[in-house]
Amino acid sequence: MIIGIWAYPPQSVGSQLSVLAEDGRLQIFRLLIESDRDGLAAGKITKRLQTSHNTLSTHLAALTRASLLTSTRRGRSIIYSIDPKGIQALFDYRVQGSCRGQPELCAPLTATTLKTFPQP
Repeated sequence: MIIGIWAYPPQSVGSQLSVLAEDGRLQIFRLLIESDRDGLAAGKITKRLQTSHNTLSTHLAALTRASLLTSTRRGRSIIYSIDPKGIQALFDYRVQGSCRGQPELCAPLTATTLKTFPQP
């Protein structure tokens, strides 16, 4: 039995929701959403969240595999930032459910949100 549009999320969205269900990963994701467009080095994330390097590495890998983060090497540092395309897929899924299958109802919300995501 299908219960509305929320019954069967696309595989990628299902992975994203699963990854974000873990508190440590959600904290990292929130930190990077709130950081500037340049992202943060892994070491800075470790210090801000007071977590071990091993734990952080595991969480960052999961978030990256779920297309929620991207990484870029700058010298000896790896800089992590949000992946706007991956977040847009997650957001689109949520908006479709919230708009009762009528995306035109949420078009103003979608347009506003797109402006807030940092673009690479």
